[in-house]
Amino acid sequence: MEKIPRVIADEAHRRFLVAFKELYAVNGMKGLSAAALSAKTGYSRSTFYRYFESVYDLLVLVEVEATPYENMAYLVRHANEVDMTDITHAFLTFFEEKEQLIRVLMRHRDDNRYCERMHECIKPAFQAQAERVYIMEPAEYEVMAEYLTEAKLSLLKAWALSDIDMNLGHMTKVTDSVLEGGFWDRVQAAADAHRAGEEYQRIPLSYFESIHPWIADRPLLD
Repeated sequence: MEKIPRVIADEAHRRFLVAFKELYAVNGMKGLSAAALSAKTGYSRSTFYRYFESVYDLLVLVEVEATPYENMAYLVRHANEVDMTDITHAFLTFFEEKEQLIRVLMRHRDDNRYCERMHECIKPAFQAQAERVYIMEPAEYEVMAEYLTEAKLSLLKAWALSDIDMNLGHMTKVTDSVLEGGFWDRVQAAADAHRAGEEYQRIPLSYFESIHPWIADRPLLD
């Protein structure tokens, strides 16, 4: 299991973390060292090493800060209760709050594992919703969750790196409306059924083959 440095809430720790964010935003990890952080904060290198083993400990802290662990854990714990407002809120409010930090991490993504961390974090939330509304084999849930996760990460990258005058909420509205509407409609229907005390009838994959012949007739490659 990954070792995540313990956050120590005192002035020295905060100053090292702030200094790291400021330097990292400029050139990523290039030239970022204990000496550079000590010079910027006014603390000695020995003080730095009392808190951290290396500058990469600070990078992990920044990645963790910019990853919605609590939001996604809530969606998984309450997978059979949440509706689309809850799900959208869990994603977009966090990304709005951490917007600048996420943009920095995406810009320097070659020297961090933020995208990998995000993938691990959000995939269980998507898989839980797929299991909520569809009848599939375990491997099929895995495929669907992987697809949704990669799609959302691509959207996040586009938002963080693009000069397009479109916020993440607008981008999500476009993709949800055009590409994923059927899935999210079913998630909302399941939430409505839960509130009404009714059982939601999950849908098997055979349903889609029956209404979309091009799916049933698609050749499979070994």
